[in-house]
Amino acid sequence: MRRPDPASAASPTAGQAHLEYDARLAIQDGLNLDESRVGQNLVGVTEKRAMAGGNGDSDGHGPGDCYRAGDHHANSKVWKADQVYLGDNPGPRYKGDWHHVRAKFQLNSVQDGKGAKDGVLQYWFDDKLLLDHHDVVFRTGQHPNMKINQFLMLPYYGPGVPHEQSIWVDDLRIYTEE
Repeated sequence: MRRPDPASAASPTAGQAHLEYDARLAIQDGLNLDESRVGQNLVGVTEKRAMAGGNGDSDGHGPGDCYRAGDHHANSKVWKADQVYLGDNPGPRYKGDWHHVRAKFQLNSVQDGKGAKDGVLQYWFDDKLLLDHHDVVFRTGQHPNMKINQFLMLPYYGPGVPHEQSIWVDDLRIYTEE
């Protein structure tokens, strides 16, 4: 089994949540991929599969993305608002102003050895609810006790970004219960 690289901001993981800069939430579980069956829909066949891409559409929100990352595959599933919420022009959504952003990731239950479609994924921008899903699969019966083991809140473009990046954070709070 591949182990996460602690030097990488987005290393392969069994459960990773992303709060991205522009009304986007994403998850990854590349370590759960069945490498011998990448591209096959394993939903309903086995719980030994990834749910963020590469082994089928686990919850009806699309199959996610699966791609080569060196000697293995990585995956990602993204939810985004229906429009851009941060812009270059001054106004209520100007990216140079402070905004209140809140996200909720609540893992799904595992019932009778199978991942249930009852996980919650929500995103608020300046107190307006933009994403609201209560039928997300974050984990399967393969790992019923799996937790999110990485949380990324950043603009992540991978190595070699040709421009300067910056982000300002104030009053960061992470809760394990409401």
